[in-house]
Amino acid sequence: MKSLVPLYDIHFGSEECDEDYFQNAIEYIKKHPNCRTFLGGDILECAVYGSKGSVHSQKRQVQEQLDLVAELLQPIKGKILFSLYGNHEYRVEKSTGLNISKILADMIDIPYAGMEKHFLFEGYRCYAHHGTGAGGTSGSKVNSLERLHFRSPFANVIFAGHSHFPVSTEKEIRYLDSKGKLKSFIQYYISCGSTHGSDGYAAQKGLSPTPTSIQIVEFGKEINVKKLRF
Repeated sequence: MKSLVPLYDIHFGSEECDEDYFQNAIEYIKKHPNCRTFLGGDILECAVYGSKGSVHSQKRQVQEQLDLVAELLQPIKGKILFSLYGNHEYRVEKSTGLNISKILADMIDIPYAGMEKHFLFEGYRCYAHHGTGAGGTSGSKVNSLERLHFRSPFANVIFAGHSHFPVSTEKEIRYLDSKGKLKSFIQYYISCGSTHGSDGYAAQKGLSPTPTSIQIVEFGKEINVKKLRF
């Protein structure tokens, strides 16, 4: 059985990034032959002047973030399907015109997909996006996740992040086939978690703490989702 361990919202360089968890996740992907991954955005913290984050409170500045993450990902580059950008990487592009997500992808020689990716994995139709919105409640975060249905209505699995909220839901999607027969399939929605803490920006905004967690998605006859624990 093959599995995907999507890497979302690492925020490498932030004081709140759990770097040990991130490195353990990389080691897990490296050691398991049937495991693959992709980069879902906000891999780097990328606090710049004018952004919400403080440049001076970063544990590492942007160039060091880029160099170290490229070094850490190098051993598993053959298992990384593609890379997306997140709103944190977009801070750099907005300020300078430099697409730091593409720079990272080029450094480790992996495909760069931009803001979204439609792809097949183990026969399943998949869709990945960094995610948008969220809100402060669990319900609002799930609603933001499920709205991505409209970007890929016939996807079997929809991946997103942004909310830092590790959760999975599913819906029955009904449709008429070419002969007018009613058919259906299960659409899975997976919010992929984060290695970022909840004591900085989240505390400032009064948002609920979220656990440090990355999701493992197993592809068999059915989709099975569990949390990567160390």
